[in-house]
Amino acid sequence: MSENAAVSEWPTMPDPTPSELPANGHVSDVEPAPPSARRATKFMAELSRAMQAAVENARTETMARFEAEAKTVVEEIQAGASTEAADLRGKADGDVAAIRDWSKAEIARVREETESRIAARKTALDGELIEHAAMIETRTERVAAVVASYEAELTAFFERLNSEEDPTRIATMAESMPEPPSLADVAAAVSSPSQPSAERLARLFAPEVDGTATAGIDFAAAEAASYSGDLESEDDLPPTETGLHEVAHLDDPIAAIDEAPAEVATTRVVVSGLVSVANIANFKRSLGRLPGVSSIAVASGREGDFAFTVGHTLGSALTESVRTLPGFDVEITSESDGAIVAAAKDRDSNA
Repeated sequence: MSENAAVSEWPTMPDPTPSELPANGHVSDVEPAPPSARRATKFMAELSRAMQAAVENARTETMARFEAEAKTVVEEIQAGASTEAADLRGKADGDVAAIRDWSKAEIARVREETESRIAARKTALDGELIEHAAMIETRTERVAAVVASYEAELTAFFERLNSEEDPTRIATMAESMPEPPSLADVAAAVSSPSQPSAERLARLFAPEVDGTATAGIDFAAAEAASYSGDLESEDDLPPTETGLHEVAHLDDPIAAIDEAPAEVATTRVVVSGLVSVANIANFKRSLGRLPGVSSIAVASGREGDFAFTVGHTLGSALTESVRTLPGFDVEITSESDGAIVAAAKDRDSNA
């Protein structure tokens, strides 16, 4: 509302009558009458409405700007959400691929460790069966020896008895005839083969500890320690064909196969390059399968060498048999009377 418009709405004041004029006749001396309360209220109402309209316009403009800004921010959020979701999916895909790779590696490690443990247990079984067979043979021989001894004792007794002619003396001697010993006790006196230790079996079946696979334990190397030159006791040595522990080293006299028949020759085959228990067991098993080989004993040597004392009827042909041993690449480095020195590598080994 303009200022002129507001002024035009004021009512025109009528000229004063002569009776209303002052005595001196001057209109300026007449006091103007105050405006009515109705006229003042109408003005204030119009002014209030004008102010309210201005504020309402400002409100409308502010909300329009705010809604436009909100729309822009929402669009930016939605656009960013799509990018962030794509980043999350990409990270998840990378994690899934890493998990698959880890799973494949773990499966391969477990498979390899399983084969290593199985080979170690089979090697241990070979020793246990050898010890058991030796125990059975020893028991049988012990019983036969006791029977022969008792028979010889009876023979001597009856020779003395038959040489007597005095009936009283004969009767006295008859009462002292030797009693046969308990053959069951004789057999039981030969102890059974030793069982695998609890610690050793625990290594065969132990699960992971503290998140580290028994992968962290080199089982083949741990088992091979029993074949190394750093042995703490005779019990650490592998069982041999005779069921006893060999303590002979490369610089010791040949101690195995003392009771070999005269026609059976004894040759010591010193081998390097056997890096695991499985290699040693496979080499020993392959030697044992050669025609003419009757017995094998193994002893640890120096610098990772192993001495296989072989009882055989092959003569000089043993050298060629060792050179062409199935499953191994063998190089004969030296040969002398009763000894063969060779380097061998298991073809199936990754070492």
